Amino acid sequence: RRTSASMVLSAVYAYPPLPLPSTRSASVDTTHSNSDTVVKDVEDYVSRMLKAALPGNYLVEFFPWMMAIPEWFPGAGWKRQGYEWFKKDTAMFMNLVAETQTALVCF
Repeated sequence: RRTSASMVLSAVYAYPPLPLPSTRSASVDTTHSNSDTVVKDVEDYVSRMLKAALPGNYLVEFFPWMMAIPEWFPGAGWKRQGYEWFKKDTAMFMNLVAETQTALVCF
């Protein structure tokens, strides 16, 4: 998973590819350390999306009227969790786009 995430980040967001784990040493530069955290963030995102996509994981799938429940209401933890995930993931992807835009060189 680490290799495929590194390849996608390299192709889409111009991140340098991560070195193989066996070739890493204590003198890894900060660019690779930053890429490591980005890969970890993307893997966390994928695991959250897989959890959310499992059928029957949330009661709101069976009772659509629950969408109208305010997020402060007791038992609406799924809604608060969804909003937190949305904010975190949006910030991560917007940061990736902003870094790519600043790295682009216009002629």
